[in-house]
Amino acid sequence: MIEDTQKYSFVSFVDPDTRANLGCCVLECIPYNASYMAKFQGINPGGEVEAYELTEAEYKAQGMELNRLYKKQEMIDMGFQDDEKTKDTDSKT
Repeated sequence: MIEDTQKYSFVSFVDPDTRANLGCCVLECIPYNASYMAKFQGINPGGEVEAYELTEAEYKAQGMELNRLYKKQEMIDMGFQDDEKTKDTDSKT
């Protein structure tokens, strides 16, 4: 039996100075390679990167397209981020 080795990562980008949300995405890679893969896909907005590994089931539950940058408002609309909790850090964006 061949083991499924496909890996997914939820990736978040923030401005290092203002801590403003620059966007999020799901990539087909391990978290260690997330910054490189986002740049390779042309969706890295810059800033600091935090990535978390997702199982295939977790990726599918996110409802997000692979290799697409979602901006802050899209993440709020999808229920991933509470607008009230981010007003202080995102007021400069």
